[in-house]
Amino acid sequence: MTHLKREADDFLGQAIIDVKQLCGETDVWLDLKQRTDRSDVSGQIRLKMMVKIEGEEQNASYHIQYQILHNTLFNYLCERNNGVVLPDAKKQLKGDEMKKFPMFFEGQAQEIVEEFATRYGIESIFMAMTQFACLTQRFICKGGAPPKSVSDLLV
Repeated sequence: MTHLKREADDFLGQAIIDVKQLCGETDVWLDLKQRTDRSDVSGQIRLKMMVKIEGEEQNASYHIQYQILHNTLFNYLCERNNGVVLPDAKKQLKGDEMKKFPMFFEGQAQEIVEEFATRYGIESIFMAMTQFACLTQRFICKGGAPPKSVSDLLV
């Protein structure tokens, strides 16, 4: 009969994960951190996981859900304001002050799309393409060409 000999594990490092940031599919490399000042740590560890909520399989993907949310807000605001209202260009920050997401709406509507995008991993380029699609569709349905300011949103 062989006995298993217990060996000390070598500490390779630690990574602290904010579980509030986990959603859908995650594939990230995390830098390993020291446990104490004496720890000799270097390297990274890959976290690859998929979070599934029971019953979620029947739902549309997060990108489709985002498009529906964005389109609904866009159309509601157009109806309420009797036309397309673009955010004030002066509120668009540049350089070091750049926000994580471009501004598409004013006030609470912007907060809603930003929260959804952050929570479900929607990329800012996807958000911009959705806004561009809303704007071009709105102008084409009205029988006109989109103004230059619409093209500037993609820059």
